[in-house]
Amino acid sequence: MRTIVVTYTLAAAALLVAGCEDKPKMMSAAEVADAGDKALDPALAKAVAAASAKDAKGAAPAGGSDEPPETGVFAPGAADRAMPKGAPAKLVLGGEGSEPRVALSSMQPAAGYKHPGELVLTLQTGGGALPPMALALRFEAKKPKAPAAEGEAVGVTATVTRAGVSDASGNLPKEVRDQLGKLQGSSVEYSVARNGAGGDFRVVLAKAADPGLGTILSSLAEGLATLTIPFPDQPVGAGAFWMVTTREELAGIDVVAYRLVKVESIAGDVLTLSESTKRYAASDTIDVPGLPADMKDLKLAQFDASSAGTIQVRKGTPIPITASLTQTLLAPLSSGAQQAQGQPQAGLRAQTKLEFTLGEAGKPAK
Repeated sequence: MRTIVVTYTLAAAALLVAGCEDKPKMMSAAEVADAGDKALDPALAKAVAAASAKDAKGAAPAGGSDEPPETGVFAPGAADRAMPKGAPAKLVLGGEGSEPRVALSSMQPAAGYKHPGELVLTLQTGGGALPPMALALRFEAKKPKAPAAEGEAVGVTATVTRAGVSDASGNLPKEVRDQLGKLQGSSVEYSVARNGAGGDFRVVLAKAADPGLGTILSSLAEGLATLTIPFPDQPVGAGAFWMVTTREELAGIDVVAYRLVKVESIAGDVLTLSESTKRYAASDTIDVPGLPADMKDLKLAQFDASSAGTIQVRKGTPIPITASLTQTLLAPLSSGAQQAQGQPQAGLRAQTKLEFTLGEAGKPAK
C-alpha cells in the first residue's frame, strides 16, 4: 500500500521549506488507517446532530433527516438537503445565557468602514511546520454604486498591506522573505450579512506573487470565514450558545460546516466566545490543488476537518478584536475497490494556526 502526504499547502511548502528538508515526510499507514477513529468530537457531534434535526423554527428539514455522517462524508444528495449551496447561514439558538445580556444582532460593517488588523498564520504540513507568516491587513467595506436595500449583504475586502515572517521564525533565506513580501496587494473578498454572517469568500492574488503562494491566501480566507460568524437576534449573556450551519469550501473540497459558538464571559461590551467547528465533505469527490495526476481517481474514504479556539468581539465593532484558532484536516483517500474493503491508500493532512488582532480603535488603515 502506497502512503503519501498530499497537502493543499504543497506549493507554498515547496517555496518556503526549500533547502530545509529534502522532501515532505510520509504519513504512516497507521496514521492513515487510524484517521477514522478520530473523525468526531463526541460533544460537538451530539450538538451537530441535534441542530441538523431542526431549522431555526424548530421544524424538520425538507427531504427528511440528514444527520452528519460518522465518516465525515455525506451520501449523494444529503449535503444539499442539510445545507443547499448558496443558502444563507442557518442559526439555531440553544440558550440566551444569563443577565446581563448584550445585543449583537447588527454586526454588519457600514459602507466605507476601514480598519487595520494583524494576523499570524502558521501552516503545518507533512514536511513540518512552515515559518509563521505575519500579515498586516486592511479591512474595507465597499460603498455600493446604488443605495443598498435594507438587509442586503455588504461587500468587504481584506487587503494584505504587508507580508513577511514573524520574528520567531529564525534566519530564513532572503529569497523566501522576498517571495512572501510579494503577497502585498493580495486580497480576500467576501460579503457580510446584517447579522454578521460571512459568505462568498474569494481570493485575489497580487500579480507579482508566485502562484504557489495562493494556498496561503486560501488559508487566510478559510480563517476569515471561521471568524465571520452570525449572531442571534436576541441579546445574549454568559452561557449562551448557538449552532451555525454554512456551505463553504475547505482546501478545494465542498463542505457543510457546523459551528458551535458559546459565550464564555462578558466584560462591559466585550464578549469572549469559544468556537468549535466540524466540517463534513459534501461528497467523496476531491479536487485539491497540487494533487498528483495518478491520484485523481481517489475518493475520500473519510474526512476529519475541525477547528477550535476563542474569539473576542465588541458590540458595535463588526470585526473580532482578537482571535486564536487551530484548524486541522485529516482525510484518508482510497480507490473504489479499496474503499469497499476499507483500505485507505493515501491521505490529506494539514494544520493551520491563526492568531488575529484588530488594529487600535481609530488608527487609520495603512
